[in-house]
Amino acid sequence: MMNPQGQVVGRSSIQLIEGDCVLLENYASVRGPYTGKSFNIYNAALDRWQQFWVDNQGGVLEFKGAYKDRELRYTAESIGPRNQPTHHKLAFFHREDGTVRQLWEQSIDGGSTWTVAFDGLYRKRK
Repeated sequence: MMNPQGQVVGRSSIQLIEGDCVLLENYASVRGPYTGKSFNIYNAALDRWQQFWVDNQGGVLEFKGAYKDRELRYTAESIGPRNQPTHHKLAFFHREDGTVRQLWEQSIDGGSTWTVAFDGLYRKRK
């Protein structure tokens, strides 16, 4: 996984599990001991996509979203480190060259302003 400047920022292993119904990602940052897992699934009962993210720092997020026009867009809410409500936007863009861009943005002012938490590019290993 690379940032927009082309630097490697992490490693991800992605696989289909549970009868190809769940996309599991195992992520590890190259900058330290940060690791996490995401479980992405289409929830037919709710007619939406969901992502469950957990990490080795006790972080847990549940994203809900939709897939349209080669883009998977999620939203979530959490409580930040200073006990402030935090809004999240997470998007995956399937690009023509076969790569996938992930853009994660956060807001602590109810969505008036957004900061980029992560901007990365997935590409298949050769």
